[in-house]
Amino acid sequence: MASLKILGVTIRNKLSVSEHVQQTVSRCAAQSFHALRILRNHGMEVNALQLVSKSVLPGKMTYAVSAWWGHTTAADKQRLEALIRRALRVGLYPADGPNLHQLITDVDVALFTRIQANEPHALQQLLPADTCH
Repeated sequence: MASLKILGVTIRNKLSVSEHVQQTVSRCAAQSFHALRILRNHGMEVNALQLVSKSVLPGKMTYAVSAWWGHTTAADKQRLEALIRRALRVGLYPADGPNLHQLITDVDVALFTRIQANEPHALQQLLPADTCH
């Protein structure tokens, strides 16, 4: 199987993004959790740890998500959800933090809003007239 990495997103032939999801989960689990554990071991308070985690994990998990989310399988989504559950279980993610569905929705809404507000955007002409401005 051949794969192509474009701007940090790995896509395999037949548009599978499972490898990208697995790499993302592995990097978050290895790097982010390790860094957060070090901060906790050096005395950072739980609220501050959760704030850092809430700032870092969603960004890493949702990088370019609008381009690849439609190609995820149920197993891919479960891997990403498991990452959030693990962070929650070990106290590194706030209980009121956004779940996976909320994260994806927020990213998509933010992107669409930016496109709507940017008149010279290439996609602007494809939007219905009533959605602009």
